[in-house]
Amino acid sequence: MRLLRKLISNIIYAVCLALALFTAFLLFGKYKVYVVETGSMEPDYPVGSVLFVKECEPETLSENDVITFQKNGATVTHRIVKVNKDERTFVTKGDANVSEDIRPASFDSLIGIVRLCVPNMGTAVMYLSSAYGKVGIVALALIGVLIDPGKKEGKKNEDKV
Repeated sequence: MRLLRKLISNIIYAVCLALALFTAFLLFGKYKVYVVETGSMEPDYPVGSVLFVKECEPETLSENDVITFQKNGATVTHRIVKVNKDERTFVTKGDANVSEDIRPASFDSLIGIVRLCVPNMGTAVMYLSSAYGKVGIVALALIGVLIDPGKKEGKKNEDKV
């Protein structure tokens, strides 16, 4: 039972730390978080990774920067192959794709530049943001409260008279 309490308390602390870090990135760093859903940017950005994308001005970007942008209602992350400042567009390409994207991305479609990739974290993020994940977080918190990891097992506080 002691091992179970310690395990659950460590899981609770790890989840709290991860949530605090994600919140700090989102609130204080002007970052948005996206999950990689396709293999177009593999091997550097594998499916299931979490990307932290920072807002930026399009004029500050150059070739080889990895950007996230809107394209036909979808969110896309690809590498810049060429910046066309006169037309205010980026020619982009997925690292795993054979050819460049058919249509350039406009400066106006830019969401930001990819600053951090955390592999294999996307599945957990997608699960935690789902209804089942939210129920799981609440259940884990309740279990933590019920087990009370701060309680000493086997020791009773007895008043001495």
